Amino acid sequence: MEHRFPLVPGLDASGVVEAIGEGVTDFSNGDEVVGISERPFVGAGTFAQLVALPVLASARKPSTVGYVEAAALPTAGLTALSTVEAADPKAGQTVVIIGATGGVGSIAIQLVAARGAIVVAITRGDYAAYARELGATDTIDYTAGDPSDLLRARQPDGVDILIDFAADRELLARLADQVRTGGSVVSSAGVVDVEELAERGIRGTNANRAAPGRPGRPPRRRSPARPWRPVTGRSGRAGPGLSHPGGNRRPVCRPDRAPVRGRPMDRTSPGRRGVRAGSVSARQRRPASRDRARTRPGRSASSAAPGE
Repeated sequence: MEHRFPLVPGLDASGVVEAIGEGVTDFSNGDEVVGISERPFVGAGTFAQLVALPVLASARKPSTVGYVEAAALPTAGLTALSTVEAADPKAGQTVVIIGATGGVGSIAIQLVAARGAIVVAITRGDYAAYARELGATDTIDYTAGDPSDLLRARQPDGVDILIDFAADRELLARLADQVRTGGSVVSSAGVVDVEELAERGIRGTNANRAAPGRPGRPPRRRSPARPWRPVTGRSGRAGPGLSHPGGNRRPVCRPDRAPVRGRPMDRTSPGRRGVRAGSVSARQRRPASRDRARTRPGRSASSAAPGE
């Protein structure tokens, strides 16, 4: 993938809209938003005072959620949503989640439990109570022994679904041995052997994350003929993130037009900079880090739950 320098990392952000692009009707100046700033290249990220967010990858921030917490949701939330939808758990089914108390797993537990499934969370013993608060029925401490042996002891008749956010190929294979025929194994780490599982009558899926605005579907590649339509806002927080799908968007300004506020945001033509069409500028209030973005409310980065 192309890298554009000076390279600014970060994809998730939350802040206050300061300017909107031409044709944008879903947002207004002053709106509190959260979203993902995705581009077909690395750079122009959200670790900045001002960021541009595509309309289709933005949403209004709930008033009950702070900027820090909101900016930690897009990447983790869309990844959890994608894996759970790929697994498609039904009420009464037993679902095992590996890495259940990480940033993604914490959301996945709640999504699975909301469907009426029985959640078995594989995590550290220190986080067993936290996993149960989120909706897990049972927990397995992976530090107490081989997780596959511990799972077999707890579920001698096997399980219906295995969702993975942390295992390597070998551990996932051992745990997948306990999935019943007709079941499903989904991994966000891409370590599922789809063909081998198919021979056993098990559906295997390597899922990444849902595309903004199109839950559960892979992102579409942006065509040069279909540019962005971003929104601009003052960022209260930014974090690591994902990609956003292409869409029917129009440029907000000419390539040689300067940003509405703040320093130039994006290179749109050789030797020139300008705000990309259909975006919003966000002013960052403090620098973000990967660890802080994964920290759940009320916990410091050093004590954040493991599992990814």
